[in-house]
Amino acid sequence: MNTILIVEDEKGISDLTRFSLEAAGYQCECAYDGMVAANLIEEKRYDLILLDIMLPKVDGLTVCNRVKQVY
Repeated sequence: MNTILIVEDEKGISDLTRFSLEAAGYQCECAYDGMVAANLIEEKRYDLILLDIMLPKVDGLTVCNRVKQVY
């Protein structure tokens, strides 16, 4: 099954995205700030990461650079 990480600090947007993707058969996890996202990326492998740029704690560009290093 494809696993998607949704990194979005707006809970309503994150929940709606997750609901839609899960209805289509995808497995999803959510992170609401860049620090949590960076930790999840270190721990697990995702098939797709939907990444917001403006995030609390660690911005999305920093998280994106971390993804490049890990993957």
